[in-house]
Amino acid sequence: MERIYPQIQRKEYAPQSQETLQSVKEWDPYSTGVELVSRQERYHASLVLIGLVEVFNGQRSLRQLEQHLSVPLYSDLSKRCSGSATNEAHSLRTLHLQKPRPEVIEANGTVVTSIRARAIVARFHHYRRGWLCVSVEVI
Repeated sequence: MERIYPQIQRKEYAPQSQETLQSVKEWDPYSTGVELVSRQERYHASLVLIGLVEVFNGQRSLRQLEQHLSVPLYSDLSKRCSGSATNEAHSLRTLHLQKPRPEVIEANGTVVTSIRARAIVARFHHYRRGWLCVSVEVI
């Protein structure tokens, strides 16, 4: 019986050097150079971001989050949020955290309403009194 399809020619690859093969064996795909965020840090960041979403909704006073915010951020948010309660309920759908340095946590997530979804990003720095949110933005 004859073959209907022609045989596929395999490409010949150049042999790899020993150095290349060794570096491939040592490469760890799970090593990103970024530290893991602990459960306590994740819990703290999520509570602060949920609290900020509630502030943006008008359900919570910004003063309740004062101890978790840096002084410049607190004054900036107090100017931005004065009398700006919305009729739509916002909720935090997703939260992703990373720790580029031991004293820094970067958080991003999705804030959803009944109509649209927006991104929220925040940065936390560790000081003597604990983790403080130093910047937050809803995009």
